[in-house]
Amino acid sequence: MTEESLALPIELLGSIERYAVYRCYSVSGQLLYIGETGDLGKRLADHAKKLWFVQVRGITLEWYADELEALKAERRAIHVEHPEYNVVHRNAATLASPPERARRTASGHRRRPTLTSEQRAAHLMDADPELRSPRMGAELARRLNVSPATGRRLHARLSAQDPPDAGDERS
Repeated sequence: MTEESLALPIELLGSIERYAVYRCYSVSGQLLYIGETGDLGKRLADHAKKLWFVQVRGITLEWYADELEALKAERRAIHVEHPEYNVVHRNAATLASPPERARRTASGHRRRPTLTSEQRAAHLMDADPELRSPRMGAELARRLNVSPATGRRLHARLSAQDPPDAGDERS
C-alpha cells in the first residue's frame, strides 16, 4: 500500500473525532505541561494566554480515536512524568479514582476544579520561591490578576506560614 492510498478525503477528515494528548517542552527539554483535547488549535490558543506558555519550544502529540482512552493516557502521563505546570492528576489517589465522564464547557474544554486565590498564590510561591521575598506582594497580585491589596494580604499570610514538617501532626 502506498501513502497516497491511505489518505482520506478532506471531507472525511473533518468528521473523524480524534483526541490528542500533547506535551509541551522548554528549550532545555524540560516537560512543562501535558494535556488532552479534541480541538488542538483552540486548546493551544488558550494556553498561549498563560505565563508559562512563553517557555514552550516544542510540542509532541499522541492521537487517540476515543476520548476516554486519551483522558486515561493524559492522567497516567501526568502522574508518571510530573510536568511542571500541571496540578490536577499528580497524586496516586486522583489517578486511582475512575475517570468521570468529562464535563465540557461551551468551548469544548474539560472543566478543571477551580482553585481559590490563596491556593493559586501558594502554587505560584512554591513554583517560584523568589515570590516569598519581602515586597513581592504586588508581583504576586499581578500574576494572580487580583488587586494589589489582595496580593499583599495573600503574600503576608502565605509568607508567614512555615511549611509543615513531615512529622508535624496538627489537629
